[in-house]
Amino acid sequence: MRMRVVVSWGVVVGVCAALNVGRGTTAIGADERASPTATAAAAQETKEKPKLSEEAKLVGAIQAAHELVDFGRKEKAPEVLLTAARILGTVPIQRLKAETKEGSPIPDTDPQAALREQADKLITEARDMAQGFPREQRAAVEALAKTTSSLVDEQRRGVVGGPRGFPDTVGPNGQRFYTFDLYGGFTTVDVTNTFVAADLDLRVVGTLTGLEYARDTAPSSNARVGFSHLPIAKVTVIVTNCSGVAAPFFLSTN
Repeated sequence: MRMRVVVSWGVVVGVCAALNVGRGTTAIGADERASPTATAAAAQETKEKPKLSEEAKLVGAIQAAHELVDFGRKEKAPEVLLTAARILGTVPIQRLKAETKEGSPIPDTDPQAALREQADKLITEARDMAQGFPREQRAAVEALAKTTSSLVDEQRRGVVGGPRGFPDTVGPNGQRFYTFDLYGGFTTVDVTNTFVAADLDLRVVGTLTGLEYARDTAPSSNARVGFSHLPIAKVTVIVTNCSGVAAPFFLSTN
């Protein structure tokens, strides 16, 4: 009999932190990670990186939740999917005001509703995954699913604030361009995709200068960057789909 371990909420923060170590890039791209010079520069940059704001930490939590989804599916662990659902369904997030360079406009979707829809789907997926388990294990997953669903429903009743974001879709082998303002001096940008096997890349460049702030081109369905900038900056974020299927995703930033 395969043993199951139910993941408690008390370990979520530690798991999220571990999953985000080394994820994405700052001013050093994924293609440069093996270079000794790049490694030294990254170490220096990490040392000088300012303390993350609460909004930036929440962006990291969204990214970590999607990493948990990948792990839960691979290990057939419904309790891990429910942990991810709890994160996605309860994190507060605001609509990010952005302009598109071309193509269809950004869908006028409530970002919190989009994340909570993902959470609901993950709860259903976790229940379905547990159907073949022994009765006691299935009952434990069902109890955790009910608790998670209750927490997500409770969060629907009015938490505001948090990071900014929106859902969108990039076509097969396509790109999406977004221009928006940044504030504060240090920013993280995440692109996360839960339900489609696609390779998404992420670049951030100065809208006026064209200079690259950061990029993440590692093969993955998620991408993340963090970078320093002036207290007020206008940037263009480029999401590239390197696969042959349309990829829905969620873009978030502090």
